[in-house]
Amino acid sequence: MVVTGFYNRERLVDRTIESLVNQSYENFSIIAFNDASTDGTGDRLEYYAALHPELLKVVHHPERLGFTRGMIDAIASSDSDFIAVHGSGDVALPDRISAQARALSDRPQISVVGSHYINVVEETGLERIRMPDAGTVTFESLLKSNIFTHGEVMMRRSSYVAAGGYRPHFVNCQDLDLWLRMIKVGPFFTVPAPLYKRYIIFDGVSYDPKKAKIQWRYAIAAARIATADKLAAENMLSVLARDGGIFELVPDDDPEFQAYAFKASLRLIAWGRTDLVNETAAVLNSDPRRYLIAAACGLAEARATRLLLAAVQRAVGVARTEAPARGG
Repeated sequence: MVVTGFYNRERLVDRTIESLVNQSYENFSIIAFNDASTDGTGDRLEYYAALHPELLKVVHHPERLGFTRGMIDAIASSDSDFIAVHGSGDVALPDRISAQARALSDRPQISVVGSHYINVVEETGLERIRMPDAGTVTFESLLKSNIFTHGEVMMRRSSYVAAGGYRPHFVNCQDLDLWLRMIKVGPFFTVPAPLYKRYIIFDGVSYDPKKAKIQWRYAIAAARIATADKLAAENMLSVLARDGGIFELVPDDDPEFQAYAFKASLRLIAWGRTDLVNETAAVLNSDPRRYLIAAACGLAEARATRLLLAAVQRAVGVARTEAPARGG
């Protein structure tokens, strides 16, 4: 089974659904949930459901549930052994489902399988292949970096259930929270072939400054909950369940949050998105960091930046078209 969720992505429905209905693998189903979209997303999904009634099921939420709750409900409504996630607007190459299903079938100890993937910058069409190796992942390495982008992943249902599944507390970084539990159930694996195209859209969670700042908080919370003792973890989850609880757990002056904001500002400069830097860097409470970001932006906007951009890219370990892993 493949689960994909949409909210106001009418123009992106076609390429995503067409890539899924044209998979070489035959024995699977698709659940697409429309999270109370206000544009024509629902109509486009129904168009494809009419063309492929035995393959595609569309679920319409009467009110917004959010991605995490949508995933929880969709997974609970099916009984397939394998569960593939798929990002709205992204594209599965024809052999994605077959290759990942084969990997899980051939390796019964594996809990999660990803693949190599291609980052595509929506605005320019530039592409860059990414080749992670999930086979080397440990609990400790996940605390430092999320190996998956989420959309390219397939999970074993029994492992998903054993780990406790997605938790509704996590509006963002629901994947990281889940991987930190699933890695204890079984190792991860990567199909060493590009099976997925991930489209980078700058209004997404990882790029919109307001959304990104929420995402950083949840990433920090996920790691802290994963490493806490049982009682402390339960207390943090209780706080997280409250309205605004994430801001109690990870306030603006949290040192880890400050580090995220600084690194994200550098990344935006490296990608040439100085128009987004001011809002991202506004939370910085360190004068040296603020001055450094301001100076870098000034140079970038003055176009005296080739050497500076190269240095920033090396410092943060990214190339111009590379993007951070998506946490939901």
